[in-house]
Amino acid sequence: MVFELIGTGGRESSCAGTGLRGAGKEALGLFAGLLIGTAGVTAATGSARANGNYTHLWVAQDAVQHVENAELQELLAAPEWYEAMRNGANFPDGGYAVGDGYGEMGHWEPFQTLYLEWIRDTYGPPWSDEGKRHVAFLLGMAAHGLTDQLFDGMYLERHYVFDENSTGGEWGNVDGVTDICFAAAMGPMQPPETWVPADVMAELFAEAGHEVTPQTIEMGQSLVAVAVMYTDDKRTDEATLDKYMELYPWACGHVDDPTVPGSPISLGPPVARYMEVLWGRLHGNDGFDQPLLGAWFSKGMPYEQPRDAGTPDSWVSFAMPRGLDKGSLTDESVTVVGPGGSAHPVTLQLYYGNDSHLVNIRPKEDWAKEADYTVTLSAPLATWNGLALEGTRTFEFSTGAAPAIGDVRGSDDDGDAAGEGNSAVGDDTAGAGNSASGCSAGGVGGMRGGSGGANLGVVLLLASLVAGAAAVGRLTRRGTPWTAKQRCASLDFSHRP
Repeated sequence: MVFELIGTGGRESSCAGTGLRGAGKEALGLFAGLLIGTAGVTAATGSARANGNYTHLWVAQDAVQHVENAELQELLAAPEWYEAMRNGANFPDGGYAVGDGYGEMGHWEPFQTLYLEWIRDTYGPPWSDEGKRHVAFLLGMAAHGLTDQLFDGMYLERHYVFDENSTGGEWGNVDGVTDICFAAAMGPMQPPETWVPADVMAELFAEAGHEVTPQTIEMGQSLVAVAVMYTDDKRTDEATLDKYMELYPWACGHVDDPTVPGSPISLGPPVARYMEVLWGRLHGNDGFDQPLLGAWFSKGMPYEQPRDAGTPDSWVSFAMPRGLDKGSLTDESVTVVGPGGSAHPVTLQLYYGNDSHLVNIRPKEDWAKEADYTVTLSAPLATWNGLALEGTRTFEFSTGAAPAIGDVRGSDDDGDAAGEGNSAVGDDTAGAGNSASGCSAGGVGGMRGGSGGANLGVVLLLASLVAGAAAVGRLTRRGTPWTAKQRCASLDFSHRP
């Protein structure tokens, strides 16, 4: 037996660090300070992780720069739809801020599929202006969920090994800490002017078996902005940055390193690929026939892969264009073949379980020296709703030295390049790390941003903090896959592994 499937690696909650556009800087600082401290408690108990909201906005905005579909480019170039996309990127964490389970559900492809089908049935294509607004909001939601998966499953898994204080501490919320460190590297950011299709969302959540009022959803959307505002304020605070760098030197020191798998600066290209997958689905392609969203290796390239099975740097990771059924990951659907055509013993980790996208390939024994490996994906690999993968996908990596630039490894059945450094499939650089072209100091953060949000009082702000903090400690991903849209109402969302 060379294959083993293990459980999810994620902690209970996929996101933390949300809040309110406050009534004054003092209230903002009090709220955000309490938020980070409270999240640190949950981090120490193993239940808080993922990205802060500055990072979510930055990655979603950067992804827009990597979209290749001309029609989708045009849609997202319009300021009003761009802002709707940014609101979508904020949306899932609003549920945590108000202590409501809609936030957790909003992170995942099954609920997003309900929304996608509603948009498609209601508006087209061709898209009316209102339809375009909903499309953009959906793409932002999807960007948020995928960004969390990639960051958690690759970047934070390394943080837990390489940072001595990774189990928590005085300021133990790695989400908020890395958010500020990333903001310091990338520049200013303002939250979008708040908009949320609250009535539609409430109806869709009810269809999925969860009751929430439009007013609660509106409140959650307003609360999220405080995390962005606080991070933007703290990104120039040298004392804070020094403290965070001392606490988490690895996590804070690599947020803008495109060669590290899952680093925030590297996530725009795979998120753009996912946006294009959803764009195709909005136009009727509900199959499982798209290329990989990306394949990732240590050192930013598919060569010189570390051999030591005892470190996460030996892992190879890939993300599928659709959320998967955990039970379909078998030694038949995913193979890793090395020297002499022999299968290498590996553990396959579908990081967040059913209907998530990221798979970590973890060697059970050291990779061979100076050896080439081929990863092949095929049916019965299937989506959470039972669609088998069409064709095969392959990519390669090696523990040997890198050849001359231009010798790209790997391909899929559509002929698109795969395994190009730590880049999404089809990027125009080979072996150049996590391609993040268009990213620079100052980045695209807030380039079309505006002000917005509710001017709410300190009492409401602190009350929401209490509710949101309690939610972070108790929300978990569900353990049962959504096998069809019709089953949504029967699902229990309270115990996701």
